[in-house]
Amino acid sequence: MDQIKSALMADGPLMIGVYANTAFNFYSSGVYSGCPTDAVNYINHAILLIGWTQNGWIAKNQWGTTWGDKGYIELDFVKDCGMRYLMGSVKVSSMNSNPQVVMDPQYNTSSSGGSPSPTPSIVPQSTTGNWEGYTIISMLVLTLFLLL
Repeated sequence: MDQIKSALMADGPLMIGVYANTAFNFYSSGVYSGCPTDAVNYINHAILLIGWTQNGWIAKNQWGTTWGDKGYIELDFVKDCGMRYLMGSVKVSSMNSNPQVVMDPQYNTSSSGGSPSPTPSIVPQSTTGNWEGYTIISMLVLTLFLLL
């Protein structure tokens, strides 16, 4: 968990693959823990990981603000729908050019021996504001990656 949090703080939002089962489709609020423990075997959807709370990961879905909690979901740290197994980052070298999309397999989420951050955090607005326009591109690339 600490490695994912560090990646969020260093690189900004991360593209993640999750298993969007039927219960996921009908999520409305609270911490979602409705995925099976082997969800990594069924990853079928891409969302954008933007931060965390004391209880779980905060992610933005592209299904609009009528889905979930105004377009967001809070995923349980343990039953995380397989997200820790498929994630990548978007690197933008210039706001005036096309973004370079990078699926980074180096995000190693094995236990680092440390404990989770005691203070809930979210990626600062100054970081997320620049990434907002690239959410759709990120989701399309990750979805394409899932299909290949």
